[in-house]
Amino acid sequence: MPTSNPDITVLTDALRFSGGDRCAANGTSRCATLAARPSDIDATSRNKPDGAMPAGVSVMERGRNWLKILAASMPTPPMLRRSSLHGINRAMTAALDHWVHLLNPAPVSEAIVDPAPSRSGPCVVLPARPEAIRLDAATTALIVVDMQNAYASKGGYVDEAGFDVGPAAGVIPRIAEVVEVARAAGMPVIFLQNGWDSGYAEAGTPLSPNWHKSNALKTMRARPDLAGKFLARGGWDYELVEALAPHENDLRVHKPRYSAFFNSQLDSVLRARGIRTLVFTGIATNVCVESTLRDGFHLEYFGVLLEDAVHHLGPDFIREASLYNVEKFFGWVSNVADFRTAVGQLPPKEI
Repeated sequence: MPTSNPDITVLTDALRFSGGDRCAANGTSRCATLAARPSDIDATSRNKPDGAMPAGVSVMERGRNWLKILAASMPTPPMLRRSSLHGINRAMTAALDHWVHLLNPAPVSEAIVDPAPSRSGPCVVLPARPEAIRLDAATTALIVVDMQNAYASKGGYVDEAGFDVGPAAGVIPRIAEVVEVARAAGMPVIFLQNGWDSGYAEAGTPLSPNWHKSNALKTMRARPDLAGKFLARGGWDYELVEALAPHENDLRVHKPRYSAFFNSQLDSVLRARGIRTLVFTGIATNVCVESTLRDGFHLEYFGVLLEDAVHHLGPDFIREASLYNVEKFFGWVSNVADFRTAVGQLPPKEI
């Protein structure tokens, strides 16, 4: 259906590409007709000095209405219904984004969370979900969670307990990259290490849920030949993997439970340095990483999880659940590339 409105043309093309050509194959022109159907497109808004939409009209609401019209009106044979609507909705969303840009070209500032608005030094903006977040080297710390032989090496506790440690090897170089970027910017790097004294007094007794739920303790009880081998301070299992050896100015914090804020010095170490934001990497996403990030939230720390620098224990849906929890309820989710790009813009640490 010819039209002089380029916005409608964009939507029409998107519909055809996404599966609307099936309509033409059935002898109808509904795809093009639907693209032109909404009557609330005000082309005269282009002539407004600021390029804004008419007062009181929501661009996103218009887009939602278009999607509803499309979903209700497009022919959807049973064998095509789910895939057709999924493809059409994706195309409509892309077209809507383009339409918003055309009709409202004035730049729109996205929300940026600032954990330390009174800072005086340089800062950068880290792209993240659900909002970007402002970081600086003085009030941000990199947290490396439990990158110990126990969790990331063959022969360690996780391997002996029956979990696959292979994927953990994949996050080691990414964490190493993040650590180097943080060090170069002068951002504190804190390595967490989970475990207990050699006599396991800190691990608890049968009156402690940790005694019953710790897979390390249960594996050693089931296999007496492994007694004293797992997560005992001073042993190989407890030590950090060789590729992530701490430097002189890095910090180590011992923790006896999943959350690094329980019975540890972490909170005082952070507050003594004026730290407001914690960037998380390490193992396991759904256990110690998430537990520590959650407790940090309750202690008023801003938690950022780098989703490709963590590894989970369990099925993949566990990872998705943790990322969802962090993004929706407890913090922000970003990635290694964005961290490298953002923090790499900070002035290098003075030696």
